[in-house]
Amino acid sequence: MTEFLTTENIIEIFEKEKSSLHSLYGLKAAVHAALDNRKAIETLIKDIDKNQLKFSSENITATRKGIGLWATDNIKGAIETFEKAHSSKESSFFAGICRLESGEPEKALHLLNKVYEMDSISQDENEYLLVVSALAESHTTSGKPDKALELLKKHQSKLNKSAEFHYQLGLAYDMQNYHPEAETEYKTSLKIEVDYPKALFRIAYKHDLYGNEEEAMRLYETLTNIKPPYVNAFLNLGTIYDDLQEYDKAEYCFKTVLDSIPGHKKAALFLKDVIASKNMFYDEDAKKKDEQVKKLMSITLTDFPLSARSKNCLSKLEVFTLGDLVRKTEDEIRSCKNVGETSIKEIKELLMQKGLALAESAEAAMSMEHAAGLASPQELLSKSIDEIDWSPRCKKAIKKLKMTTIADIVSKSEQELLGCQNFGIVSLDEVKLKLTKVGLSLRKQ
Repeated sequence: MTEFLTTENIIEIFEKEKSSLHSLYGLKAAVHAALDNRKAIETLIKDIDKNQLKFSSENITATRKGIGLWATDNIKGAIETFEKAHSSKESSFFAGICRLESGEPEKALHLLNKVYEMDSISQDENEYLLVVSALAESHTTSGKPDKALELLKKHQSKLNKSAEFHYQLGLAYDMQNYHPEAETEYKTSLKIEVDYPKALFRIAYKHDLYGNEEEAMRLYETLTNIKPPYVNAFLNLGTIYDDLQEYDKAEYCFKTVLDSIPGHKKAALFLKDVIASKNMFYDEDAKKKDEQVKKLMSITLTDFPLSARSKNCLSKLEVFTLGDLVRKTEDEIRSCKNVGETSIKEIKELLMQKGLALAESAEAAMSMEHAAGLASPQELLSKSIDEIDWSPRCKKAIKKLKMTTIADIVSKSEQELLGCQNFGIVSLDEVKLKLTKVGLSLRKQ
């Protein structure tokens, strides 16, 4: 099995001039199974370019490079390389496979027919199966499933025990809308080789297509346990997870594809969408929390039974809402004329009922252990916020609050910051993280 090929095995297969089509065809699966294998093939391609690896003819050298490019998923480069090589069994077969994989079945038919008509093919059972299957798939995908069925039935006696053969029969039947016959062939394929990826994927895909999502997921998940990764299964399963808002699972699926095929455009696009959806999902959650806090902070003080003296004092300090109040320190309120202990107690009790508290000074916001561990606390507190690497979103929110130093920030509590317009949960989390890194924190309630 190709998944058991070691890096030494694939180097030997690549460098051996008379390696069979079957062993060379297994290189791509080996590359997808392990990053070291990919690196090994990429190194061999570079060796060819540097003339450090040569074969007995330029044609064989070019063909082998093309196979290496195909195995490492550079289909465009492989096609260009094969076009420079003279026609041979190897070059025609792999050029045909490249055309088939790039969605050009008509061009694949022309190339694979050449290989099919070569007498040497019938001498090797594995090569025979490879060529007949690839040619049949080219017929099917180019809109000629009847031709594929004709070809496959012609070779049925020789290939009937192959899981790939029955998969190709099922695919051809499917394209002719003979769905019961197709299902029978896929099941036969799975009897011959348990969990044969192509047949299992096709059954999963049909469940997915007809809305049987649970069964489709179960089968796709079975395919995710197969090595090397069956790319289409991960893509489809990731899409289902995305629809179900299970973004972490979807992200894992698309990243698995990219780990196997780093340049996979569809997986990269899907991953980008999932990450955007995750951010949107978390932002929506954060937005709800923001709205709850902002609603609390916008409550006017006229809604509370404060004494006339306390109301007059707060009015002079331009404190009209709970949000305004939590941004004031006790000293600021005491500075108001005629405010005594009774008013201070009344205000504190009001805030306590809502789980809030008055602000503290910057110095009070620092815990004793932090102060003891810093050689110069004031130096740190006087540091400009411009010296901190904030995200643009967070920095903009801080600037709007007219905070210019670390001291300004640590003098605030979480509630105070969230009570300010345009300051949300996401920005709060970033502020807390930055402060923790320098041994500081926001004022505790």
